[in-house]
Amino acid sequence: MAPGGEKTAPGPKPPLRAVPPPRPPLEVGAALAGRRLLITGATGFVGKVSLSLLLHRYPQVGKVFVLLRAGTGGSAESRFWDKVAGARPFDPLREQHGPRFEAFLRDKCTPVAGDVSAPLLGLSERDLAALAGLDLLVNCAGLVDFNPSLELAIQVNTRGAGNAVALCRRL
Repeated sequence: MAPGGEKTAPGPKPPLRAVPPPRPPLEVGAALAGRRLLITGATGFVGKVSLSLLLHRYPQVGKVFVLLRAGTGGSAESRFWDKVAGARPFDPLREQHGPRFEAFLRDKCTPVAGDVSAPLLGLSERDLAALAGLDLLVNCAGLVDFNPSLELAIQVNTRGAGNAVALCRRL
């Protein structure tokens, strides 16, 4: 209504637009087939579950590099087998592959030593060369303690994500 109460004529209607055809749903298995990816935080709950689900639901994925801190006296490889592969989230994979479980993991997963709090995730030049052409990085690393030191929390939870982005740009 116009000021004073009189009715106004409706304005011109906007032209009709063609509705684009619906896109087909994303086929995650097809999107991941043969792809190379890096996952961080695999010793934590979210990382273990993510890696296990990825391998269980999408076995056609290519190579999965698993970033692990070497730790005191242990290599990234030993931490992978001790802290990751033996965990309960991998039970469905153990059931699915039976005696070939370890062979399946060795074929799909390559542990690499690194640390999300370091530039380029602390990867060696040799590992950076092996990761050239990486398709995807899944960052599950993070401190979930309720009371970590502020410096450590910033180093892992904030700078760690920035280091992951810098690695993606480099690769």
